[in-house]
Amino acid sequence: MTSRTNERTKAANFDWTHVASLATALVAGALLAACAAASQHDHDEGGNYGPSGGEGGSSGATTETSSLVCAGTLADCNQDAADGCEADLSQSAEHCGQCGHSCQGSSCEASQCLPQVLTSEAKGLFHVDASDVFFEGSGQLARIDKHGEGASQLVAQLTFDPTRMAGSATTLFLSEGDSGAIWAVPKTGGSPSLFASGPSWDSTAPALAVNGDRVYWSFGGQVHSAPVSGGSSTMIGEVSSQYVLTRIAVDETNVFTESSSTPKGPAIFRAPKSGPSFTTLVQDIEPVGALALAESDVLWSSRVSYSSMCSKPTSLFKVPKTGGAPVELFQAGGQISHIAVIGERVYAAGCEPSGDFFKHVALAGGATEDVLEALPGKVTNLVSDGQQLLYVLQGSLYRLPI
Repeated sequence: MTSRTNERTKAANFDWTHVASLATALVAGALLAACAAASQHDHDEGGNYGPSGGEGGSSGATTETSSLVCAGTLADCNQDAADGCEADLSQSAEHCGQCGHSCQGSSCEASQCLPQVLTSEAKGLFHVDASDVFFEGSGQLARIDKHGEGASQLVAQLTFDPTRMAGSATTLFLSEGDSGAIWAVPKTGGSPSLFASGPSWDSTAPALAVNGDRVYWSFGGQVHSAPVSGGSSTMIGEVSSQYVLTRIAVDETNVFTESSSTPKGPAIFRAPKSGPSFTTLVQDIEPVGALALAESDVLWSSRVSYSSMCSKPTSLFKVPKTGGAPVELFQAGGQISHIAVIGERVYAAGCEPSGDFFKHVALAGGATEDVLEALPGKVTNLVSDGQQLLYVLQGSLYRLPI
């Protein structure tokens, strides 16, 4: 009994301040480690660090320079506790949906950048460069700032109906369906001049693309190239004298094209930009509806007849630029008419029995998501400049920051 009493007395007289100091040090160390780990992650939608947590920072995480916990869609995007949770991610044009996501002059609603009408004079064809969008409308070419600043300006009057448009840093190129000719127009304005004549045996509108300082186009089953400044053209290669090449895409190394009429069915071909010949990248596929390039892949949609375009399913496919087996990314209930790429996502527009659609899907595959819901009509052209989508819908040219 005496022994137990002595033990209790020793415990009562023990200097517990050492233990308290040690506990304080351990807690502080744990907090420092947590902050260091958090700094390795990107901001989440609420402007906080870490991969978890709900929209608007509701997880209660803190930033490196602020101890604020923001409620709902509010966020401390500038990491300055002095002005509190200064950004509302649901409506901030500079922090739309997440800190740092700018709508580039457009507005933000429900954490999404809204489409902005650039012009209501667009007919369908357009080309976008670093600062402007050049578009066709009412027998003329015009230009407008691609962020919607200022009014449109006339570039040239047209005496023909162009079917394709591409552009270099200084010049617009347009193909003519009736003659197969290609015309050049200075971006600064001026009359169209004949760049290349179409062959007498084929008046099909040439497929057209520009990469760097050269223009690429198709004549029948051949692909030709010439400097954007003009001069002698060279033939990149001939798929076949019997085929018609209707689409061209060019990257820094290769030219890609397709034909829907080969002995082994529709096919996609690849050739070095310097030629001298094409090789088959993928064959025995369905007819191609749209063609686009990602960093490492060729993307295309299958095509159905016009009478079935909104009722017969089509699919979006990809294949490595180096070749391999095609991979289906998704299937739509009707025609996928237009595709564009931004980063690791593919954007697709078309129609199906339930109505017109505008969707996106990851290049790696997965579920599709709507870009826009309840479209009032068909998207008739779709282009990406790497940061935003530009498209024509019911005669108006829109921009949509992504």
